[in-house]
Amino acid sequence: ASTSASTSASTSASTSSPSSPEPPKADLVSELLVTTLQLYSDHAKNFDLIESEYHTLSHYILAFPSFSDVSVKVLTLKTLEYVCTGLAVADSAVPLKVATEVFAAMSERLLKEAGKMATVAAREGGTEPKREGTDDANEEKENDERRENAFRTMVQDAQLLCETLVKLLEFDERVGYVMLDCGFLGAKIDDMLDLIMTTVMGVYVSTRPRDENDDDDEGNDEGKEKEETALDGESAQPSPTVSTTMDEIYECVCRVLKNVVLNPEARAVHGERGNNSMRTEQTIAPDSSLNTFLTVGVLHLGDKASKAALGVFEGMMSKNHDELLRSDMACIIDLIDKFDPAVGGSPTSSSNREADASSSTVPNADTKVDKLFIARQNAMLDMLANILATNEPAQEVFRSCGGFECIVRIFFRLAGSINAPKSDQQENDPDNGDSPEDDENKAMSSAVMKLLESAFKLVATATRPVS
Repeated sequence: ASTSASTSASTSASTSSPSSPEPPKADLVSELLVTTLQLYSDHAKNFDLIESEYHTLSHYILAFPSFSDVSVKVLTLKTLEYVCTGLAVADSAVPLKVATEVFAAMSERLLKEAGKMATVAAREGGTEPKREGTDDANEEKENDERRENAFRTMVQDAQLLCETLVKLLEFDERVGYVMLDCGFLGAKIDDMLDLIMTTVMGVYVSTRPRDENDDDDEGNDEGKEKEETALDGESAQPSPTVSTTMDEIYECVCRVLKNVVLNPEARAVHGERGNNSMRTEQTIAPDSSLNTFLTVGVLHLGDKASKAALGVFEGMMSKNHDELLRSDMACIIDLIDKFDPAVGGSPTSSSNREADASSSTVPNADTKVDKLFIARQNAMLDMLANILATNEPAQEVFRSCGGFECIVRIFFRLAGSINAPKSDQQENDPDNGDSPEDDENKAMSSAVMKLLESAFKLVATATRPVS
């Protein structure tokens, strides 16, 4: 009896005592990926056998944005890198295509969300009063924070995937062919450009050719007119800024583009999911959306995006020796002309360049100059100097496209933009300290001097034989 009582008591005690901690659950997602990677590394043919039957790596890449554990995301990308670089006989086309599709889809989604965030920020910057202290306001604030956190997480995912794609593109040029087959320089660039232009112009814009059979009803006339105005290169006013919500993802796309465009077939790409037999019918003209995509980044986005876009231009123009080089050079010179430093000045069109170059009229001393305009011109002049220093045919193209005339126009526009410095008496006067206006004049003078230095450097490079 005593034994049963003690047994009952011990059972009761064990039941009432706090339960011991459960052993950690196995992470099946991570364990499966580790096991798969081990199988791939055991024998070179295992990848083709497993992937052709189960598409394990492709499914992991497809689910990449949905993983909450960053280590799983990193391991997925490391597995892709190993397959493409460590298994010479492996057919990695399908996983690479999936990675391209995922990266493009994430980029489009992020550009769309960035556009919404910019619209909300512009609305909140207006005169509309904010509701504070109410339950609705608190809930709205929490929702905004959740959206911001989700946006930041997705940007980090896109940057991770971008790093992997750049590594693979630098390692094997065949990766570029796979991305071209996915339409990365075709439909996908078109979609991203539509999203950027829609945000920049404040009205829906499509870069795709309009179907002639579309009904031209009266309700669509206004939208079409705005669309044409937005896409007209001559009337698009530059609106550079220090930073935008789109800069980071735009930079990621440009990093990939910079490597893709080095592919010999990149500037005459074919449609999505094309093949060799279809390339003739689906060839896209060299002046398709690529140059427009890069131009928009220089004209309307932040400094980081502009630098990335010019990096793509430099990559293309350093290698080209044909008509594509001429069209790219004309595009850059036209961009430089659009950045008339005088605020409110209209961009110089190709039709009135001669009149502008021969005109002796210069801005007066009171002309206000935008430093961002000067900074963008400075970056483009430095880029051209780098190209001409290594690509001798580009020197002749620069001359024939009116490059020297463009530099002369810059000198005319900058005349009178720098105020006269203080005299020695003013400098020594203790009551005549530096005012905010004086600081602004000093900053402007420094920016203008850098631009002039870049212009003279470009002239020297354009007239010096390539060693």
